[in-house]
Amino acid sequence: MHFRIGILAQLQSLIQQEWPQTRLQLFGSSGNNFCTKGSDLDLCLHVPDAVLYTSDKLNQNRGKKGQDRNEKRRLDDLRKKDLATFITKLGQVLKKKSGIIDVETIPTARVPIVKFKCEVPGVEKAVDCDLCINNLLACINTELLYTYTQMDWRLRPLVYCIKAWTKARQIHDPYRGYLSSYTYTLMVIHCLQVVGVLPNLQEFGRQAAIQRQDPSLKVKSQYDCYFSRNIEQLQGYGEKTQPAPLGALLIKFFQFYAREFSIKDQVVCVRKGFPITKKSKNWEKPREKNRHVICIEDPFDVEVDLGRYVDEQTLKDVVEELNRAYNILKETGDLSKVLEEWLSESDAGAEGAPNPKP
Repeated sequence: MHFRIGILAQLQSLIQQEWPQTRLQLFGSSGNNFCTKGSDLDLCLHVPDAVLYTSDKLNQNRGKKGQDRNEKRRLDDLRKKDLATFITKLGQVLKKKSGIIDVETIPTARVPIVKFKCEVPGVEKAVDCDLCINNLLACINTELLYTYTQMDWRLRPLVYCIKAWTKARQIHDPYRGYLSSYTYTLMVIHCLQVVGVLPNLQEFGRQAAIQRQDPSLKVKSQYDCYFSRNIEQLQGYGEKTQPAPLGALLIKFFQFYAREFSIKDQVVCVRKGFPITKKSKNWEKPREKNRHVICIEDPFDVEVDLGRYVDEQTLKDVVEELNRAYNILKETGDLSKVLEEWLSESDAGAEGAPNPKP
C-alpha cells in the first residue's frame, strides 16, 4: 500500500504544476483498504467546474429558468467536449513524466479516463493505473468501505476470503453476468451488520447530522451521502456485541445467503443495515436493463441495483456455489475444498483434475 501512496503523491505534484486547484484521490480497492498486491490503481482527480468547463464562461445563462431543452442539450454537449479536451491534455502532461509509460486517453467513453502504467523502483511489474475526473460518488463509496474496515479487524480477511472463493469458482465477473468484487464486499458488510459485528454507519449520528444540516446529506443536490466517520467511538463495536471467531463468521456468510436471505423477495441494503423488500423499491420485475434477479442496493445511488446484470442462469451458479461452500464448511470445515478451483467439464476430464462444478 505504501508504494501506492507514493505514486499518488508524485502524480498529484505533477498535475498540480499544471492545475494547482486540483486534488488527486485513490478510490476503489486502492483506497478502501481491500486492495491486493496485484490490484490496479484507481485514481480520481477532483477538478473545480470553473477549471474543467471553460465553455461555461461563454454561457453565463446556463441553468436559468425557462431555458429550453435544446439549449440545455447544447450546453451539456459543450461540457462533454470540455471534459474530453481536459482528459486529452491530462494525458499529454502524464507522458512528460519519466516512469509513466503506455499512456492512453479515452476522452469519449461514458466515463472518460486516462490509462497508464507507473514504473516503481523495487516493484517488478509496472502498476496499471486508471485516472478519471470528478467521480465523487465512487470516492465517497471508497471512504465508506474504508471506515467499515476500521470498525472490526475481521471484515478484511472475510472479504479477501470471499473474493478468493468467487475467483476460484468463477462467479466474479460482471461482464459474464456475475457480481462484481465491490458487490460481494457489500454483501459481506451487510451480513456482518445483520449478525451484529458491524454498525450501520449511515444511520449512526444521522439525527445530529440533520440538525446541523450536514452537507453530506445532499451531495450534487440529490444524493444522501451521510455516514458516521467517528472511528474512535465505534471501533471494536462488533467484538463487544458479536465476538464470534473468523471461521464462524465465514460459515455465517454462506449460511445467510444460502439459507436465510430471500433472493426472490429481498434486497441487500447496507444503507439500512438489514434486508429490505424488492416491493419497497419496485424491483419485483425486470425493468429495461435491470433484471432484478438478485438485488444489491448501492449505498448512495439508491436507484442502482448492483446485481442488475445477473440472469437466471448465472444466479443459479451463484446459489449452487453458496450452498456448496456452506455444506462443505458445515460438514468438514475444509476451507481448501471450498476454494478449490472450478474447472469446466472439458478441463476436468484431464487426468488428475478435480471434479467439475455440478
